[in-house]
Amino acid sequence: MAKLKGKHPSHPFNPDVANAFFRAGMIEAWGRGIERILEACRAANTPEPRLRYEPSGLWVEFSYPVIQMDSATPGTGGSGGVTTQKTTQNILAMLARNPSFSRREIAEELGDISENGVKYHLEKLKASGRIRRLGADKGGYWEVLK
Repeated sequence: MAKLKGKHPSHPFNPDVANAFFRAGMIEAWGRGIERILEACRAANTPEPRLRYEPSGLWVEFSYPVIQMDSATPGTGGSGGVTTQKTTQNILAMLARNPSFSRREIAEELGDISENGVKYHLEKLKASGRIRRLGADKGGYWEVLK
């Protein structure tokens, strides 16, 4: 492991695949992958990953902080806490004001979320019983329940 973190010769597991990535510009130099990962972690002020070598290969384990999720998004891996709660409240307020808003219109008005992000929040709101869709996908409207 100590040798892996320092300067060392590189021997790709599959030279053909490594060569294709090199020619595509996705590898700038052989043998610098671990070094670049460690530099990126330091630059981002995050803990260095745990490196473990086993017969099946090299394992790189990244740690991450535990994020407090709001009650509208249990068990998700997305962003949580205040941002999710604020987005949820903004969507609910928009639907109360105009129940026929589309995902695209909600995303445009919020400005900091994609249509897929809006879809995610709408699904969570439906699952938690806070809204429901009445009518067809086109021409229908949202009913805010709670």
